[in-house]
Amino acid sequence: MERTCVACRRTGEPDDLVRLVAHEGRAVPDLAGRLPGRGAWVCPTVACVQVLERRGSLLTRALRTPVDSTGLLERVRTASWADLEDALGVAARSGCVRGGAEVLARLGPDSGILALVAARDAAERSVAGASRRLPDVPVHHVPIDRIALGAAVGKGPRAVLAIGRGPASRRLLRILRRGERLG
Repeated sequence: MERTCVACRRTGEPDDLVRLVAHEGRAVPDLAGRLPGRGAWVCPTVACVQVLERRGSLLTRALRTPVDSTGLLERVRTASWADLEDALGVAARSGCVRGGAEVLARLGPDSGILALVAARDAAERSVAGASRRLPDVPVHHVPIDRIALGAAVGKGPRAVLAIGRGPASRRLLRILRRGERLG
């Protein structure tokens, strides 16, 4: 079932948009889609979310209740990246995540890797080395450090992780794309 962005009026699948709900007088992101109440949908882009911050009346009309949209972009960004650590853990437990210099060194172009995840403080040479081995694989830079990236997958510090095919990789890739579009 397609939804429409209240800012730009583009349509898309619910997985491609961010649901917003009214909570205690503020517009808040509902990434899991479980919060009660009427929802409004927005493209996960800086431009669309900023439109809603500037023109709060769009959200008030869509949610049918007065809401404060001040700081909405930061709330959406924070929620998007908070979801990442949980998704990494699930993907790691299902076997979709590989990491560590010795593992990445053995990966080749036909290894089934869909994306690379680089920590905020990853050395440029670590990211470049993984990218050279997997030239057609996108690299997603995330705002978490090596220690948190490793902890999310139950390991020590990791500068770069490789995301392979598997049941949990779809959700993880959606979170990475959404987060990057939000800056």
